[in-house]
Amino acid sequence: MTTTTGSTPDTAPDSIPATDDRDPARIVADMVDGVLALAATWTAWDGRPVPADDRVHTPHKAIRRVADHLVDHLAEMEARLVGEETPPDRWHASATTTEADLAPVGCTRRRSRR
Repeated sequence: MTTTTGSTPDTAPDSIPATDDRDPARIVADMVDGVLALAATWTAWDGRPVPADDRVHTPHKAIRRVADHLVDHLAEMEARLVGEETPPDRWHASATTTEADLAPVGCTRRRSRR
């Protein structure tokens, strides 16, 4: 794996971010596979949010956060491809628990991608 020196909030915005030689499509597919495998275990969830530090967690919230993270990264890649700066992500999704995050989990469909 080859890694380049990355930018930090203290470095210039035109600095090269840390990257490696992994295929981005494989990284995304692996992340989605991992989340779906974990989600398949959640059908027995008792409906109570799980507290951890100053946050609460639910299965739907976990999937929402991964999806949000994925969209953020795809938008960042798109901006870089066209030579634009990416805006900083100032939304702290884990601090918010929506009504949808508290919905019961039902995994009646099998994975259909592939």
